Amino acid sequence: MNRPFSFCPFFLLPFFPSALMPHRPPSFFDVESQLDKIYQINGFLPKFNALFNWEIFRYTLNKIREKERRSNAGAKPYDVILMFKILVLKKYYNLSDEQTKARIRNRLSFRDFLGLNFSDSVPDAKPSDSAANNSNI
Repeated sequence: MNRPFSFCPFFLLPFFPSALMPHRPPSFFDVESQLDKIYQINGFLPKFNALFNWEIFRYTLNKIREKERRSNAGAKPYDVILMFKILVLKKYYNLSDEQTKARIRNRLSFRDFLGLNFSDSVPDAKPSDSAANNSNI
């Protein structure tokens, strides 16, 4: 249940006046501030991301995934660079498909590395699901 206000019993309000303040969605600066704090502790992913020009892999990855589509119906495949970066995270952190999907959903640093926003969908974890089926990487 999504409540617009924090729950606080009335007798505790003098001690917690912020409980009546409405919640607001995180802004861009909130996310950037959190990423700065995360990267102060462990700055591996932004350094690794800056180390490579990921676009040089696009041509080869597109050739690998190239397959004739019977129709334009259905979900479009995810970007090959995104899928490649997911594989890099999966191998580096030794994660299963399900763990990879969960970490991408939960970790700001993974989303930042992949270039995903909160509103972007995450590729499905199972090979039988749509996103993994569309890429033969």
